[in-house]
Amino acid sequence: MCPQSVFQTELASQVESLLSCPHCHSSMEYNGRSILCTKNHCFDLAKQGYVNLLTHGLKTKYHKELFQARKNLHLMGFYQPLDQAISNLITPIFKDLNRPLRIIDAGCGEGSHLAKIKENLLASLGKEPLGVGIDIAKEGIQLAARSYKRIFWSVGDLAKCPFADKQ
Repeated sequence: MCPQSVFQTELASQVESLLSCPHCHSSMEYNGRSILCTKNHCFDLAKQGYVNLLTHGLKTKYHKELFQARKNLHLMGFYQPLDQAISNLITPIFKDLNRPLRIIDAGCGEGSHLAKIKENLLASLGKEPLGVGIDIAKEGIQLAARSYKRIFWSVGDLAKCPFADKQ
């Protein structure tokens, strides 16, 4: 198994308690290849490093070029003030927290904001938060999974929320 697969396996086992089946809302469990609910709805971990939690096929108006352009703006530092401001708001909340840090970015696109905020929090707190990114556009999640390896990426529809209550 390649290092990315090992890490994605580790991430999947950390994230399973956050998830709820988008079909039936039962709890989820990672079995080494897939994430399954107690009623056997199955979501495979893609070799690219993400899981598709959609309950139906979906074509969005978002495309690969749009996500690449947004990532390029991020790499040029355009969003640095926003990412830093968000990180500064989160830091005092997590500073004295005595449990693992978890951040879910709903509508994460190509993942650059979550990756930078996670990096900023590691630098300021000395603890690496668990990052979970979800977006309805598979193209964005595929780019995120290729670009940022230490985050759990998922394709999903918030109208059929794949997260358990109070997460």
